[in-house]
Amino acid sequence: LNFKRLKENLENFQGRFFIYKNAVSSKNFSSFLNLEKSGVYNSLKNLEEKAFYKKEKCEVISINSCISKILKKHGKIDIIKIDNEGEELETVSSIDKKFWNFIDCLNIDGKSVREFVPKSFKCSKVGSAQRFIKDG
Repeated sequence: LNFKRLKENLENFQGRFFIYKNAVSSKNFSSFLNLEKSGVYNSLKNLEEKAFYKKEKCEVISINSCISKILKKHGKIDIIKIDNEGEELETVSSIDKKFWNFIDCLNIDGKSVREFVPKSFKCSKVGSAQRFIKDG
């Protein structure tokens, strides 16, 4: 449902994005996406306190392999949006330092990742949403 909704929301931006039905995290592995009825608390992690109604097998690919492919094709990244079902901290902390020079903005929801984002990025927060914009 979320993947279908994402495709519909991006319909007017054809040619400016690419999407795959994979998860992204700090490394490559196979996993299950634990699905919760509202879709708000879906998770790659098996959280005891959440009532998951379904599991969907998914391939997880590393953020660095994604960034590398994008940079080879486009030379820079305007925005990275990360909301990857409980893997945000692991994902941002694993971004190779050499890639930050080519990223203009990082939007992320969840726990603070400030310590893993270069100081040259200014941070703003609204609730659990964080935006890091390269200064200059």
